[in-house]
Amino acid sequence: MPHNARVFEGCVSTMLDPYRVLDFTDERGELSLMLLGDLGADVIRVEPPEGRVARRVPPSGPSESLSFQAFNRNKRSIVLHNGDRDVLESLVRSADFLFESAWPSTLAPFRLDPEVVRTINPHIVHVRVSPFGSDGPSADYLGNDLVIAAMGGLVSLQGPAIARRSASASPRFGAIRVRKPRTGPSSTTSFLWLVVLTGSWCSD
Repeated sequence: MPHNARVFEGCVSTMLDPYRVLDFTDERGELSLMLLGDLGADVIRVEPPEGRVARRVPPSGPSESLSFQAFNRNKRSIVLHNGDRDVLESLVRSADFLFESAWPSTLAPFRLDPEVVRTINPHIVHVRVSPFGSDGPSADYLGNDLVIAAMGGLVSLQGPAIARRSASASPRFGAIRVRKPRTGPSSTTSFLWLVVLTGSWCSD
């Protein structure tokens, strides 16, 4: 069995075996990276000394959040202080993907941004997941489950029949890119939670 093969429900997966992924996500993005780990990717979770807030999201077990334990299998972990930029740059050079979902950027304490990351590794794909994109008029708005459900349309399904009819007439959408990726070997891509969620409830 390959040294980094992932075992999940008795199956060995090495589909993403060649790829290394840096995980800077909080509780809103850790599930997607778990799936990449299940498929064989080398996922490295990068955390500050106090740990990500995801470790403290209720409900909690004896030592940490139960959701954190559930959604972070098949990952390695490293703790970096703000002064460990050299270590982080080394990880960026060796990585194929970098994911983050917190706002402001979790790279800011290391004096890194997408342009600097691209300079360090021209081939890395930098993915930023946010409720309203990383630019535009709503970029600084906070997004929680209630806000996303209301603006995405799920709340309307709980109201009177007229609201349900208006929801059924809504167009279908899938996940869309808020920022068009660069055409070069490296790109920074942002995904909008709202439209990803909208595509899950529209019906005929």
